[in-house]
Amino acid sequence: MTDPLVRRHPAGPAKATPSEDRIVTYFQPFYNLRTDRLQGLEALARRVRIDGRMQSPSGFFADAAAEGRMRAIDLQILDDAMARMASWHRERGRTDLILSVNLSCDLVGHRTFVNAVTDALCRHGLSPDRLLVDISTETFRWLRSVDADSLDRLRRLQQREITFCLDGFTAADLEILPDAVAAPVDIIKLHPAQLAPGEEHRRELREISQQIHEAGLPMVAAGVETDEQLDLVRDLGYEWVQGFLLGEPVEADRALDRPADLPVR
Repeated sequence: MTDPLVRRHPAGPAKATPSEDRIVTYFQPFYNLRTDRLQGLEALARRVRIDGRMQSPSGFFADAAAEGRMRAIDLQILDDAMARMASWHRERGRTDLILSVNLSCDLVGHRTFVNAVTDALCRHGLSPDRLLVDISTETFRWLRSVDADSLDRLRRLQQREITFCLDGFTAADLEILPDAVAAPVDIIKLHPAQLAPGEEHRRELREISQQIHEAGLPMVAAGVETDEQLDLVRDLGYEWVQGFLLGEPVEADRALDRPADLPVR
């Protein structure tokens, strides 16, 4: 079976599944632990089934990749999220907010990636320094080992002030940290599993935090669900934080219905 990570498909709108399901954009907040202010919103793909039920990516991304639809979904979410953020900047005066979008290897590794991103920025009038592109550790490993040209394309976007985040980082990814520092990676985002209870996870978390800090990269803690976890990542020097404790993913109309300051607990 062909590895979905290396498949390439023509661009086009995300097609509905045979059951007429819809792909929609949800937004989850992330906060700056230095200022305790809302830093931005991460755009997340959700599938609304024909019966109205909501399905998270884990339930449909594998099928979408196998069907060759990931690149189209990425382009749809990227365009919709930029349009929303641009409107919040323009109509709500929230020019301080950053948009974070997680993009798959099918788009990041495609030769049209640079044009797709820059065209979307121009189309919606969004400043490049307001865009944070999340790339999973799996995608990064593939890019550095198979597709060096893709890293050059990332650098071209980085030169335009777009920021790149290495997402889903675990203790097993410490081996690629030097490559991440050398490549166009600006921020490291922790995998939520690293915040699981237990001394082994705590030991790994301290090691990860120390090595990333020594590498000089900012850190984002994802998956924060308890006050204890929030206190822990704050003590370990994480710059940004997100998780259900601070806000669950919601539809665009409710995305800014949240405190501008980190909730005091």
